[in-house]
Amino acid sequence: MIRRRVIPRRVCRASAGLVAVLAASLSAACTFDAKPTAVDQVATYPAGDGGNAALLTGALAVEGGCVYVVDSDFGKRWLPVFPSGAVGWNGEVLTYGSEQYEPGAVIELGGGASGEDDPDPEIPDDWHVPAGCDATHTWIVAP
Repeated sequence: MIRRRVIPRRVCRASAGLVAVLAASLSAACTFDAKPTAVDQVATYPAGDGGNAALLTGALAVEGGCVYVVDSDFGKRWLPVFPSGAVGWNGEVLTYGSEQYEPGAVIELGGGASGEDDPDPEIPDDWHVPAGCDATHTWIVAP
């Protein structure tokens, strides 16, 4: 015979309330609030335009006032173009998603190449590419 233990209703209500508060706290703690790009060193495009499924893995680099990723396989320098509103930069740390990256840190970005090996790439009017940044190898970061 299996015995069932009966838990008083007020204990169940208190437990349910505690679970709801904890869930709300965890949800708020895990929400990413993208910081605006404070320094003109990060390229962006209007969110919703990306969607390629390739992966760029490399080291974050800042050169000539621009943020790049130097790929791990070939040492090629890519200008990542992030969805606007999804990236933050304070001059020292890049924030993307729930992660933060300093120059030299390994970063993985889903997306795809655009303007690869084009010394004079055509940049769409609705993109923000900081002046002086080399867009010969552009990586469109998928949202």
